[in-house]
Amino acid sequence: MKCPRCHHDVRQEDHFCPYCGYDLKNRAKVTPFQYPLLPLLLIVFLVVVLPIASSIYSTVNILHDDLQDAATFTIKPVEENETRGKLYSFDSIASFQKNVGNADDFLEPINNYTTTLNKQYATKFTAQASFVIYSDYDVRINLVEKAHLSDTELLTINRIYDRKQEDEQTISYTKSHLSHFDELTLGNERERISTFMPVQTYDALVTKMLKQKDVFEEKKDRIGHYGIGAYLKNASLVIYQDGDYYKSTLRITTNGDHSLKR
Repeated sequence: MKCPRCHHDVRQEDHFCPYCGYDLKNRAKVTPFQYPLLPLLLIVFLVVVLPIASSIYSTVNILHDDLQDAATFTIKPVEENETRGKLYSFDSIASFQKNVGNADDFLEPINNYTTTLNKQYATKFTAQASFVIYSDYDVRINLVEKAHLSDTELLTINRIYDRKQEDEQTISYTKSHLSHFDELTLGNERERISTFMPVQTYDALVTKMLKQKDVFEEKKDRIGHYGIGAYLKNASLVIYQDGDYYKSTLRITTNGDHSLKR
């Protein structure tokens, strides 16, 4: 396959493009209007999609009427259905808790996870989450935990998981207010980094980043939106402009341990 941004050949299993750092797993969807198949797609939409959408819309409307009273909807055990539709989506923990009768079954592991992180990093994490409930009673949760480790350090842990098999974890560590290239490789934070990233992975990223030193010196007054980065299959180290300073973001994506699954 080819990278949508730089058009180099990349492997199917790569998370980031090794040439430009494009996030291959979360690339923006391409609309039908970018293809010459628009007439055919319009026919498919009118004949197939529109009737199905109408049916789903009617179902969702009925279910949303039930949500006028708080905590009336209960999430049942997951069903094995070949097809499914989206019933509800909630963009906050408060909204989910207000409208779902057994919300605490799903929020308790999140609260416990936040408490564990607070103890592990000796700081206070703040949790935000969005929820999507499907007609088979699967629930997809996008959980973001953030903590300021210091005035210049931010740690973000993003867990995306459901009740079946998905559990992806992305940890991002950003250090800001940096001035020199040697600081931007985050060597002084090696011990802290080792708590969430294998040191072999970190060392490999630093080795790649050191090869970018000349690029940094050449472009340090006009670093673009995408930054200057070093990339592996599931990890990256990227330098960004930060006002009159610079910041480095270290990121790694792995499979979660399904500990939050309910």
